[in-house]
Amino acid sequence: MTMADHDIQHGLMVDYVSGSLPQPLALLVASHVSLNNDAKKSYQILSEVGGNLLEDTDGVSMNSSLGDFLDTLDSIPQDAPKSVKNTITAAPSLASEPILPAPLQNHIQLDMEEISWKARGAGVKEFTLPISEKGLKASLLKVEPGSKIPDHTHEGHEYTLILDGVFIDGTHHYERGEFVCNDQNDTHSPEACPDNGCICFVVQDAPLKFKGLLGFLINPFLKM
Repeated sequence: MTMADHDIQHGLMVDYVSGSLPQPLALLVASHVSLNNDAKKSYQILSEVGGNLLEDTDGVSMNSSLGDFLDTLDSIPQDAPKSVKNTITAAPSLASEPILPAPLQNHIQLDMEEISWKARGAGVKEFTLPISEKGLKASLLKVEPGSKIPDHTHEGHEYTLILDGVFIDGTHHYERGEFVCNDQNDTHSPEACPDNGCICFVVQDAPLKFKGLLGFLINPFLKM
């Protein structure tokens, strides 16, 4: 995870704990917490310690910056509070885990073999979740082994959580439970691992913007 991804993850987590995230992003964060021990630890600390700090008149006010709030959290000794540490358990073996994390499974009420995928290009399939809020689109993306998503940038933010396999973006390799965010500053052509492909949970607040001839042909339709 890059530093930018780390900062975005913290920001989303704070909003998730406060209950202010729109449903698609809340589902993304809940799924991330379900799969990733570091995310789970952050959630537990923010829930049990951060809540107390926000209520404490000597702590961090609701008007404080995210940076101030996280600095305060970082100052908490690692051995306190015990109630937080005792609730953090090791992640179960991924070999026995279903691909869809529990929050996502509970929402779509479908098993992987029941999902109706729609082709989105060579080796790429998509299933759009029936939720939309504040212009956000949530979907599952299935990329066959070695397949690439054509070169593109973004008109907004794209949040990607890897559910299965390996997602390769330039020199970065993202595995199950890892999170990446891209925006209009990123131009890339991510691909799936040649061995077993990948499945991702993706939330977007704006369409992709493809490059070259492909972009000339399809970008106008993506805005409709």
